[in-house]
Amino acid sequence: MKIKSGHILKTVIFLQSILYLYLYLHYEVVSYTYISIISSFLFIPFAVLLVKNGTDRKTLYLGLTAAFAIRLLFISHFPIGSDDIYRYIWDGKVQYNGINPYLYPPNASELNHLSSAIIPGKVNFPDMKSIYFPLSQWLFYLGYLIGGEAVWGLKLLMLLFEMITVSGILLLLKIRGMNAGNVLLYALCPLILSHIGVDAHLDGYGFTFFIFFLYFYLKSPDNEAINKIISLIFLGFALSVKPAFLIALPAIFLYESNAKRKIIFPIIPALILAIQFIPYLNTPDLFQALLKFTKNWTFNGSMFSFINSFLEHNQKSRLICLFLYAVVFLLYYIYTKRARIEIDLYYTYLLMLIFSPVVHPWYIGWLIILLPVAPRPSGIFYAALGSLTAITIMNYQLYGVWKEYSPALIAEYLPVIVLLVRELIFDGREINVKN
Repeated sequence: MKIKSGHILKTVIFLQSILYLYLYLHYEVVSYTYISIISSFLFIPFAVLLVKNGTDRKTLYLGLTAAFAIRLLFISHFPIGSDDIYRYIWDGKVQYNGINPYLYPPNASELNHLSSAIIPGKVNFPDMKSIYFPLSQWLFYLGYLIGGEAVWGLKLLMLLFEMITVSGILLLLKIRGMNAGNVLLYALCPLILSHIGVDAHLDGYGFTFFIFFLYFYLKSPDNEAINKIISLIFLGFALSVKPAFLIALPAIFLYESNAKRKIIFPIIPALILAIQFIPYLNTPDLFQALLKFTKNWTFNGSMFSFINSFLEHNQKSRLICLFLYAVVFLLYYIYTKRARIEIDLYYTYLLMLIFSPVVHPWYIGWLIILLPVAPRPSGIFYAALGSLTAITIMNYQLYGVWKEYSPALIAEYLPVIVLLVRELIFDGREINVKN
């Protein structure tokens, strides 16, 4: 069975490589959409076999080679699935020219002298100031310093971060005594290839910091206090890219037995996040754009879409989802045993995605980064079915109509919710891993 499984894994790696090579040769939105979906459905049997049977070193090296070759293949291509990179480049250019990136929106007359044929003309929401946190702004600056307005600067930086992320996952798998092949659940996941590798979403930087938070937090008891402080610094950096893993703070509070640590440890990453804003505190309406985004934007939310279909009131539906998530979050921690922090982070984040009004496909990456050490069927299916959002993107680019499709939303979330409920009922039982 293991030999047969190995052949299947290698075949899928080969097919994935061919699909992305085809995308490289036919680089347009229709190919992007269908290849994202096809490769994602191939990922399901690949992931299940990988986790059940493990893999040998040759297959692991083959998979990692393919994963980074695909990323390298698109290093000079402007993204198709999202135009966020234009904002990254613009913010980097603004800061490179000594201007506070939070001071003006891209279309402000004060920035006209920075205009080029590419930016800010292709920046989305040019009337809004930047929503990105300071650490992200400094990374944008570094990417612009490397490549200017060419995307390869930011993509090269992302490639370096991805290599560090994969190394961190391998270290984490080693201390958890799990098969090294599980790293391919992240490295070869089509959603990651498309939205981090091709589209270069900044979440990829956060994944690097987060995986080293977990590594140092779970490291051997030797120098435990120092290791945990290092881990919390990495968590602070992860939050400074995206605040999604604020939910790690209550997990840390619950996992620490010492009363002082329960209070001090969650404060450390929060302080690291807060300190970064000090140089920008005199900026008028510093958080205006971020608040506008979090208050109004919706996309690909399952429970939110269901509730809002009855209420037809954005704010009320958001509040109900927030309340329901808070209840489910508390119930999870009350009725489950504290066994592994990565498992608790996996489930509490998955539940957050289910109740969130905004779930861009790259947001699912924050769950996928946990898959190697928390290989759950619900996450495997979510990682694959999240590609169905590409249908909305394709139709918007082809016809100028931004529309979500209920059948696609049901197909994406129903299997995930069913698997999630089943896992929680059976104590969050994961697929057995052979090491």
